[in-house]
Amino acid sequence: MQIKYSIIVLIYYVKKLGKFKLMTEIRFMDNYLISIVIPVYNAQDYIKQTIESLIFQTYKNIEIIIIDDGSTDSSSLICDFYENKDKRIKVIHQKNRGVQYARNVGIKEAKGEYIAFCDSDDYFRKDAFELINSMIVKYHSDIIGFGIFGNSREYDFQKEEEKYYSKIDIENSIFPILLENKMSESKSPSLCNKVLKKTLLENILQNIKVVIGEDLLYAKVCLYHAESVVLLKNKLYFYVINENSMTRSNRVFPTEGPLLMGNYLEKYIDLSKCDLRKQLYRLITHQLFVVVLSQYNSSQSYNEIKKKVRKTLEKEYYRNAILNCEYDGKNLKGNVAKILLKYKLYFFMFIIRKLY
Repeated sequence: MQIKYSIIVLIYYVKKLGKFKLMTEIRFMDNYLISIVIPVYNAQDYIKQTIESLIFQTYKNIEIIIIDDGSTDSSSLICDFYENKDKRIKVIHQKNRGVQYARNVGIKEAKGEYIAFCDSDDYFRKDAFELINSMIVKYHSDIIGFGIFGNSREYDFQKEEEKYYSKIDIENSIFPILLENKMSESKSPSLCNKVLKKTLLENILQNIKVVIGEDLLYAKVCLYHAESVVLLKNKLYFYVINENSMTRSNRVFPTEGPLLMGNYLEKYIDLSKCDLRKQLYRLITHQLFVVVLSQYNSSQSYNEIKKKVRKTLEKEYYRNAILNCEYDGKNLKGNVAKILLKYKLYFFMFIIRKLY
């Protein structure tokens, strides 16, 4: 009788242990590892805030991959300091190859099933990844998107609302505005307000020499291929306005940029779906206009710049995009840009650039 009782007790505790193990595994599965990739180049005035916004997250199961892209200031030392301080941080030093190459390195190094991105002068809300993980557990979506703050330190405490998109919902609601609609509107081109499944990114990695709008490429292609998306109204990311950033500088952007962008999108997106081919024409025309205006930042003479712009606009790929670009009649900016490019009104583009 005593032996029988002992066996019953043993079976009871074995079952209890098995149940405990199962519950532990479930809790572990609910605690997804999220990798955060940060490309860094000469960001010594901002990078400390960026890193600390991550190491002090309420959600702890993250890894922070910092790609030091050949910084010449003290950014490298600051990153190494935090790597020694927190075992979740990995710093990779490399020669300057550009932000897209740096992101690609980070994606390949990431161990998390999901990947987030952060620019080296921005930062996340303290509970950002706790909210994001809860959405991953709830929906298991390929992409979780969220709002962005401007240059403000005030937290957004608005009521949480989320919207789930199935594949059919994506095709019906997101595809018509994926690249650029007739009002020059599009789905957010930023990578920094999205957490994406690593498998989505692994299949589209390509080092493209695009220096403006490089995150647009991955963001839009991932949205196109996603099986499901969850969008949060919560603002979780702080965008810091850096007067020295690329988009705010007087740089001259390479004229082949829009062409490379178009070739990449044609490779990874089926443009026969929805009206994506027409959307691409608008996107290329829009990007081309930005690039052409940037040429007037050059120290060259007006005539030399005019010659370069003329040569650019004579390229067949660009001519085709401009001629087939269709904007809504109410889209004044889009139509003006198209007219200026189509009729090669160099002087007016020069004036617009100086005024802008």
